Amino acid sequence: MRDGAQNPFVRFTTEGKLEATHVLDELGVDYIEGGFPQAGGHCDYFSKVKDTTEAKIAAFGMTPRTYDFDNDPSMKALLDTDADVITLVVKTPEPQIRRVLGKSPRVYRAIAGDAIRYLKSLGKEVVVDAEHFFDEYKRSPGSAMALLDECGDADWLVLCDTNGGAMYRDVSGVVRDVIREVGDRVGVHFHNDRGLALANTLKAAYAGARHLQVTMNGMGERTGNANLVEVVGNLYDKGFGIEAEPHKLTDASRSMEKLSGWSMTPNAPFVGRLAFSHSGGMHSDAMLKWQKSYEHAEPGTFGNERAFPISGQSGRAAITMKLSQWGYDMDKNHPVVRGLLDDIGGMGYVGDAQFYLMFSRYDSSYHDPIEIESMRVTDNITSGGSNPEAVVRFRSNGRRFYEVSEGEGQVDALDSALRKALRRVHPEIDDVKLLSYTVPPITGTGADASVQVRVYFGNNGDRWDSMKEGTDIIAASADALLDAYRFFLLRQEDKNR
Repeated sequence: MRDGAQNPFVRFTTEGKLEATHVLDELGVDYIEGGFPQAGGHCDYFSKVKDTTEAKIAAFGMTPRTYDFDNDPSMKALLDTDADVITLVVKTPEPQIRRVLGKSPRVYRAIAGDAIRYLKSLGKEVVVDAEHFFDEYKRSPGSAMALLDECGDADWLVLCDTNGGAMYRDVSGVVRDVIREVGDRVGVHFHNDRGLALANTLKAAYAGARHLQVTMNGMGERTGNANLVEVVGNLYDKGFGIEAEPHKLTDASRSMEKLSGWSMTPNAPFVGRLAFSHSGGMHSDAMLKWQKSYEHAEPGTFGNERAFPISGQSGRAAITMKLSQWGYDMDKNHPVVRGLLDDIGGMGYVGDAQFYLMFSRYDSSYHDPIEIESMRVTDNITSGGSNPEAVVRFRSNGRRFYEVSEGEGQVDALDSALRKALRRVHPEIDDVKLLSYTVPPITGTGADASVQVRVYFGNNGDRWDSMKEGTDIIAASADALLDAYRFFLLRQEDKNR
């Protein structure tokens, strides 16, 4: 939470941060670093979260500059949180202590040791983050170990790769050397500047480190930190005894995505929407015959699901597998399957909603469940903000609907108007939840620039996406929403037959 939030594009509200804390707690993590109270804006969080989690909540702060602990700003801020765990960052490299802090390494380390004992005397559990430890160990092993010796009264000694430059081939040896000297109360903290945070964390775990500092979805400063999802997924897969529950990873990752504003990539390992997807003709054909053909693990182990995304690259096997997920048993030579293969030829990715509508049109009884007559979105923008309003007119089940609604944005206003109208004949629409709304980078330039809008919905365990492309983001959003609701209504009809 604390290190992950150092990414400038991550922003937690206080309530969002509390919800994120409970997401991590439900996942089964042991410690949650709640924030850096000296930086301000965190005391409200610590008072609200206290005694509400199984996980231990830690407050993060700097080593005091003097022995006057009662009046030191960092120590006061830490103790004001009333957190049961204190994470104290202590610089390891002697050159940094001299040049950045302007202190003697001997004096600075002595202050750190006394600060730890002071916190312990107050009943606090103390985690020491030995900043730049791997760099200093490479420069001078004796100097790095001297820091740990001075901080030996801490409950955990965490070896930090603060610059993200450690090489995985060196990690195991360093961790084993430290454990021989201080015991197994050793942790690690890796940044991803070389793209090695996961490899280094796993190496450390295999070498005996028992406290692994990670961030959800790899959030963090610069290139981020070791990704909790990848670390937990790999450790579980290799038989490590961990408290975190892997089957909750996908929901936790996607919840954190919404709460933090930091989007994970669709192909993220274990939890991404493409992590267990099979689109290419050869791959989907093999999966049809044997589901272990192109999967390293069962998707449900990590709370994810197998997917057969449809695109112009798909073969008939992908189409039949996709249809089978919706309850339609057709072989690869069925005329409808062959027709759909022709329909998608040359297309890019086809959303679930769009593909289902293509399929539904092969049924002679097909009808459009939402016949749009008109849609209008306006926005009155003033210095005090905006006031978007949407007006929709459409027919459904032989009835005409007219609805007006406001929203937090133009797309939200449009969605609200559609839902209000549909609710009159389809009250089950309230069970449909918008899980995500994403707009990938714009392609093209000038008037030809094109935008893709992808919405992702869920309803009682079912999930589907809808994607539309165009030069107008509001129009593309409207089309994506409409197709998503059409998908839901037609699926309900099919289930009720």
